[in-house]
Amino acid sequence: MRRTAFVALAAGLGTRFGDYKPAVRIHGRPMLYWSLLNLAKQRRWIDRVVIAVSSIARWRDLRDRGVVPEGFLWNPEIVVGGPTRFESLQRCLRRFQDTNDDWSLFVHDAARPVWPQAWIGRMLRQLMNNPRVSAVVPLLPVRETIKSVNGVVSTLDHRERLKISQTPQLIRLNHYLGALRRLRRRKNFLDESQVFELAGMDVLPYPGAANNIKVTYPEDLKLAAASCHPPAAS
Repeated sequence: MRRTAFVALAAGLGTRFGDYKPAVRIHGRPMLYWSLLNLAKQRRWIDRVVIAVSSIARWRDLRDRGVVPEGFLWNPEIVVGGPTRFESLQRCLRRFQDTNDDWSLFVHDAARPVWPQAWIGRMLRQLMNNPRVSAVVPLLPVRETIKSVNGVVSTLDHRERLKISQTPQLIRLNHYLGALRRLRRRKNFLDESQVFELAGMDVLPYPGAANNIKVTYPEDLKLAAASCHPPAAS
């Protein structure tokens, strides 16, 4: 059976930010709340939710902390993440080992609280309409001139080819696991798309969104807050 899951990665320690980002509050709510708020309206598409956090927690604990939006109908599986983003995802994927279903997974960084909820249905349609494609990845055009610094400064040419990778990224789980087997000597990857790229498998680009901000430094919070709109009181 073909099924779809949403995996939220919220286990990073926030070294550059200086705090555990998913718990940092925007308009009085933890950052993870905002990522789940957009997901809450996608019940039509998503069968299962898995969340990686930094320490042992129960869904009830997260609900008590104000993480769970009203109308969130799933009962997510909570996983303790690892030391890297890649390891956190691998721990989440273990929850899919004992299944014969054909899973597609949205993998999302919880540090992006403003991702467009309309992407879910649209990205799924693109993946289903292209059976040879292994992933659909949102990419945003680069506006500035990009420099590489490795002892010397050099310009990366062909700016029109350079893109910023965003999440959620949509992957075929069986393709992803197959790609990892080919690349088993490598111990870390920056995102899901990189796994497929290095394995020589097809990735389909999807238009990214300028307001899909990744909160990396404290000053990013103001930008994210400007796009986070609290739901109207019922």
